[in-house]
Amino acid sequence: MTSNLVCSNLTDYQLFELKRNESLDKAIRKAAAAELERRKLAPEQVQHLVSKYDARFPSNKNEGLPVYFKIFLIICPFFIEVYSLFAGRMLAKGQQRKWKDYLLYICIGYMFWTVCILLYANYMSTTLH
Repeated sequence: MTSNLVCSNLTDYQLFELKRNESLDKAIRKAAAAELERRKLAPEQVQHLVSKYDARFPSNKNEGLPVYFKIFLIICPFFIEVYSLFAGRMLAKGQQRKWKDYLLYICIGYMFWTVCILLYANYMSTTLH
């Protein structure tokens, strides 16, 4: 009863956001869906709500990092403090694929530079003798 009173005071878009938010409790989502169903919106109105929601919350959970960022992480992985801010933001937005790519390419960058330093040290030790 209380949820119906609260839901009836919300706009159509607010109810739509509640219905689509997967991190909310199922009872809240169900109450929002029931209120939207009770309002009997026209298909054009529903389409408008969907497009507005998609514009505000793009679903890019499956997108990886851009190629230029991957290359930059491999070539210059040394600014871990700055990169951690990017990774934290990715994780907060629910972009786990980008976060995993970030960690992968940071590790590849460290391995690349470790191999380069070892090869350089080996080269320098053989040329000095």
